[in-house]
Amino acid sequence: MTQLVVFRAIQGIGAGALMPIGMTIIGDLFPAERTGKMQGLFGAVFGLSSGRP
Repeated sequence: MTQLVVFRAIQGIGAGALMPIGMTIIGDLFPAERTGKMQGLFGAVFGLSSGRP
């Protein structure tokens, strides 16, 4: 049981890093004028995909 708790904590840390890492990559890929627009688009797609039907 201890292993399940520890590995779930590790999984949660990894999942929590996905959004900030994605935003950082977008910030590096696009110029400053388009960064906000692309981050908004990325956030909208993430929000739509997270919803339940």
